[in-house]
Amino acid sequence: LEGMRKSSAKSMQRRIAQNIIGELMLNDWDRLHLFGSKTGELRYFDSQGIPLEEYSDQTVFTARIKVLPRDVNLDQNLSLESAEISESQNYKLPDDEGIEKTTSQHARRVIIEVTDVPLKEFDFDDPANRKRILRVGTVVANLNDVRFE
Repeated sequence: LEGMRKSSAKSMQRRIAQNIIGELMLNDWDRLHLFGSKTGELRYFDSQGIPLEEYSDQTVFTARIKVLPRDVNLDQNLSLESAEISESQNYKLPDDEGIEKTTSQHARRVIIEVTDVPLKEFDFDDPANRKRILRVGTVVANLNDVRFE
């Protein structure tokens, strides 16, 4: 019975994380910094994964959202047209000589942590709590303003 409870909680944690990622992708790119890059924004959810306005006695899951500064490095700055490689060309790896790394203005790293510990002041940074946290890292891309020349 305990195994089923844990499995159900992990499933709900994944669903909450996926919903947050979807929300971030639909969010206005210029407002992503509002999700807190240092401390992270906290959100609370009930047993069905439905967002709550604030912490309450119905809180079962807590999520912390961190949108990190623009630090996604691209190993090559290729256009889509030049991305196709002919047989005479070799794609260079990130550590190869001559690769200029550029920071993408259209990609942001996001870390979402979800726990099933219903505490308002749950410490996501305490190493003792790591087993109680589902951590999802992803990159959110800004596809609205990308222009192809």
